[in-house]
Amino acid sequence: MQSFKPLKTTPLTPQSFDFKLFNVSWFEYDVNGDLSQSFFSPEIRKSAYLDEHEVTSPLLKLNKDHNAWEIKANFAKTKKGLETIILNDNVEIQILNPDNNQTSVLNTSSLIYHPKTQIAHTKAAVDFKNGNNLIHSQGMKADLADKKTLHLGHVTGQLLPEDLSKTNA
Repeated sequence: MQSFKPLKTTPLTPQSFDFKLFNVSWFEYDVNGDLSQSFFSPEIRKSAYLDEHEVTSPLLKLNKDHNAWEIKANFAKTKKGLETIILNDNVEIQILNPDNNQTSVLNTSSLIYHPKTQIAHTKAAVDFKNGNNLIHSQGMKADLADKKTLHLGHVTGQLLPEDLSKTNA
């Protein structure tokens, strides 16, 4: 009779993953069949011990009630499913103003985003560019569902109005 040796397994460590997914795309449509949200990542890893996922190069897009924006970063972690997304390294939020097709861009090193409430906040340094205006601040909170609510903290930069910048050129 032939005997079998048990498979040698490596014990799980906190850095272990249950699974990895590659080239993940997710689309959500509204009741009219229009695309309302989308998500893409080239790689997602699920932690074996924690209720979190590590996401490489996430790209989230929302187009809802004439509010169009996207968030991208080099890395992200999700906690408690998709209740909280923590984005890190080269975080960028682009907000399209449908009235004049002008894009506002917010850059920071880290950002916490809550998809259910569409609230984004950070305590890190923030650069906010809207047209010819550039604002530097330390921290911010934004309601991306409202798109008009942006609270910047400890503004340290100079706001140069568009008309003044044209006269000084």
